[in-house]
Amino acid sequence: MQKTDEWSVNRLPMNERQAQNYTNIDNDPRGDWNSSTYTCNKSRRERPNLYYGIVNPFTGQEVYPSEDAVWKYSKEKTKQLVEDSLLYWGKHGDSLRPRVKKFINDAKDMVPTLIAMDSEAVAISRR
Repeated sequence: MQKTDEWSVNRLPMNERQAQNYTNIDNDPRGDWNSSTYTCNKSRRERPNLYYGIVNPFTGQEVYPSEDAVWKYSKEKTKQLVEDSLLYWGKHGDSLRPRVKKFINDAKDMVPTLIAMDSEAVAISRR
């Protein structure tokens, strides 16, 4: 086996247990979805362009990310996500920060939750 300094993860098809994390609590006509955080691991100092206000359409309040974890997307991308109704503000619209909807129909193969860093290891997926 040739040794390399690079590695990649072999993604696996979504299994039944993972698919159960997708629901449609707001009856979105696009189907079942899950949400993910709208912030990233960069600070305001590291990514000043990702620190801006987003208006919660339910409360009218302009909200900002933490100074230690700014928004994940640019203002332009956020505008598009708002237009496409992809920001989720919680069941009653009163969350402090939005989350982004991810639809099961758009889901790609999944990164395994357990990665063994050994040439002798065998990946096992629960189905």
